[in-house]
Amino acid sequence: MKFNPVILFSVFLIIVFAFAVFEAKDFAFAGRLFPLIVGIPALILTLVQFFLDLRAKPEGDEVALQDFVDIAPDVSIPLTVVRTRALRFLCWILGLYLGIWVVGFKIAVPLFFIAFMRVEGRARWLLIISLTALSVYAIFYHFEELLGVFWPKPVISRWVEIPWLF
Repeated sequence: MKFNPVILFSVFLIIVFAFAVFEAKDFAFAGRLFPLIVGIPALILTLVQFFLDLRAKPEGDEVALQDFVDIAPDVSIPLTVVRTRALRFLCWILGLYLGIWVVGFKIAVPLFFIAFMRVEGRARWLLIISLTALSVYAIFYHFEELLGVFWPKPVISRWVEIPWLF
């Protein structure tokens, strides 16, 4: 039996969704509604995918060359380059999560927008500033004022207190 790394990803998602459902069970009704509506079907579908992955036989690199839905793969790019790019984007996402945990959502998301669009997108500063300003507006006004979303306190708020930011 050959090791299939796809199974690890399925196990990871099962753990994430099970944790989300477990944590949401103690929330107030309005707060638990969305996590349960998303988490329970996602957990069920991930369990189904896990059992399908267990039965599947890994075919090596040929799997990456198959069509995905209606998108034909680009076979001119070596698989190692594809994996390297995927790892780089995974690092960006993990960096965003780390930033949210350390400095908070209101600071991490705009900083992520600026860094990601400048480094990966090589966007012009006018576009970066415009889109970042739009995200800051949405975070501070639409999410907080209109929707009543209160962001969890970041780690840095233990040492620095800025009332309007945390």
